[in-house]
Amino acid sequence: MKVKNEFVKWLIEKENPFPSIFSYMMNEIWTYKEDIKEYYKQGQDMNSFERVLNDSYYELYTELLPRYCVGTDFEINLDEKKLIMMDSMSFREAVLLQKKLEEEGFQTRFSHGFSSIPSDTQYFKSKISYNKENPKKMKINNSEQFMLEGDEDVIWSVYPDSRLENIQEGRTVLGNTKDTYREMENIVMNILKQHENDRFLISSDHGYTKSTGGYQFRANKDDLRRVREVMSGSRYKETEMNDNIGKMVDAGFLVYFNGYAMARGRYTWPIGGKYNVYQHGGVSLMECLTPKIEVMR
Repeated sequence: MKVKNEFVKWLIEKENPFPSIFSYMMNEIWTYKEDIKEYYKQGQDMNSFERVLNDSYYELYTELLPRYCVGTDFEINLDEKKLIMMDSMSFREAVLLQKKLEEEGFQTRFSHGFSSIPSDTQYFKSKISYNKENPKKMKINNSEQFMLEGDEDVIWSVYPDSRLENIQEGRTVLGNTKDTYREMENIVMNILKQHENDRFLISSDHGYTKSTGGYQFRANKDDLRRVREVMSGSRYKETEMNDNIGKMVDAGFLVYFNGYAMARGRYTWPIGGKYNVYQHGGVSLMECLTPKIEVMR
C-alpha cells in the first residue's frame, strides 16, 4: 500500500488531522467485503498506513493522539439516544456492523471518538458523562442468553473483548475473527430487537492491534527484548520517566505521556503466554480512534 507524500504533508498542516485520517481509513482501507476473512486482511494495509505516519509524522503519536485521548470527554444525552458499548469493538468490526444495520433497515451515521490514555476500559469509563444522575444500566456477560427490560439507558457488552481474551488464552480457535464478529453482531441485533427506544449510539471504549506478522511494525528482536525488560511485558505502564524509558522513547518504540509509558504505533514485544495476538494499551490509530455509530429505526 502506497500513501502519497502530499497527503501526509496535508495532514501535518492541519490543526486537527483526525477527521481526515478517519475519512481515509473508511474510504481507502476498511472497505466492505462480503468475505469476512478477506475483509480482515485489510488490517495489513492499515499497518502500512500507520507505519508511514509513524515514520513521517512524529507528533501524531507522541503529542496529538495522546492529547486528544486525554482531553476529549465522552458526553451523551440519554434523552435523545441510548448508549450501547461494545468492549474492544474497533473500526474493523464497526464497518461490518454498519453494513448489517443498514441491510436491516436502520438509518446510520458513522463518526469517530477517542479512547483514553492508556487505551483500556477502566480509564475510559471515567471519561463518560451522562445527562442523567442515575442512568439505568445493564451489563451483558452472556452473548447467547440475556433479557432486557427495554428501557435501559446504558448497555455494556463485554464482547467482543471477552472472546478476544478467550482466543488469547487458547480457549477458542486461534484467530477466528469471523465468529468473533458474528457473535458481536448477534448481540447488537438482539439488543435492538428487545429495546423500545428508536435512537441509539453504538460505540466502544478502545480498539486493539494484532501482533502477528504483517500486522505490526518490524523491529530488531534485541530492541524489542530491551523494551520488554523496561515495560515488564505490558503495552503500558504507569511510571515516572527514567533513563531506560527515555532511551526507548528516543529510539521510537515508546511514547511517554501524562505519567504513562506506552507502546508507540504497532510495535509489539513478547508479553508471555502462548498466543497474545490481540493487544491494547498503546498509542495507535486502531486502539485510540473509536467508532461511533448513530442508529435510528
